[in-house]
Amino acid sequence: MPMYDFGLGRKSNHQAIMDFYGYNLYRQIEKEIRESYDAPHDRRQQGHITTKLWQKLKDIRAGRIPRPQKHHKKGKSVVRIFEENENKPSSESIKKIKNPVNVIQRERQPGDDYFLTVERGLIKNESYIDLFKGPDTVYQVLWANIVREGWRDSKEYPIREKYYDKRKQLVYCSTYRHVAEQCRMSHNTVKGIIDRFKEAGVVKLETFIPKGRRQGQTVFILGYWTGKGKNYKEHLFRDEIFLSPKLVKK
Repeated sequence: MPMYDFGLGRKSNHQAIMDFYGYNLYRQIEKEIRESYDAPHDRRQQGHITTKLWQKLKDIRAGRIPRPQKHHKKGKSVVRIFEENENKPSSESIKKIKNPVNVIQRERQPGDDYFLTVERGLIKNESYIDLFKGPDTVYQVLWANIVREGWRDSKEYPIREKYYDKRKQLVYCSTYRHVAEQCRMSHNTVKGIIDRFKEAGVVKLETFIPKGRRQGQTVFILGYWTGKGKNYKEHLFRDEIFLSPKLVKK
């Protein structure tokens, strides 16, 4: 898989970077790249690492500090072990993904107005993702990254202006690869899960391509919003599909 080598200043790949810098630095690079998508644009650009880590990688390449030792286990590189243990979907999960989606809406019952709340910060915790990862985690990651009021658009990706402000939609713009990294799952597994979301109508997909570019990113549309101020309310396609509307009290 392609990956940028900040120490060399050019494109490389995951295996070569891990082989040269070692597993710990490789994981730190991945972590800081993931964090950059949530950092303010004036502090760090998307897809970039911190200046401190960048300088360390440059120093290793220049020989100013020792190069970390490369670790292997039973003839396998750490990246291969990581992929086999954490990213490879089980045969059971593959079977489930291939099954057709069958959505049956449940009639609302008395006592349904209780909520199992999930804080956004919890979804940003990697150990939480490791324990609970699955289709629900993929949806939670998409939800946790929804562009809302306060989001600062970039010139190339005016997502808030186009979707939140003008179309009143709740969206997240990213790549499948980055979503998979946040979910700590493989690209194919996450794509299979999102394909089922699309089939069920839980998530709608669009492609946003900036002017002057040939490739863009996927826009994951999870719902829409209505009202202003105290009357502001977010509506998720997921809730409307699986549960009938609340009765309006007269």
